[in-house]
Amino acid sequence: QALHDIDPILPELGWGLGLNDSDVVVGYSWSSDGLHAFRWQDHVTTDIHVGSLSFSRAVAINGAGDIVGIYALRVAGVPVAPYQAYARRGDRWFNPGTFGGNDASATDV
Repeated sequence: QALHDIDPILPELGWGLGLNDSDVVVGYSWSSDGLHAFRWQDHVTTDIHVGSLSFSRAVAINGAGDIVGIYALRVAGVPVAPYQAYARRGDRWFNPGTFGGNDASATDV
């Protein structure tokens, strides 16, 4: 096992939140227009932001590369719409809904 620097989308700040057995890391980082989810593999950071909203966070990744997290619209750092859970398989995004609640969050896959 080795430690590696993970370059965030912008150099100011980033968080790695999930790691799979293939050493792929997911998390979130500052970007020019808010916090964006990222995927890091083989020393390359990829912005995997969800749509045009200003906040997305990738939380977990499994061995198949499926990613889950949350996204929301934020203005001046404050959420102005409910948090929504998402799942990503390949390049396709899925929103499982809130199951009748106001907000949703995905924490593991």
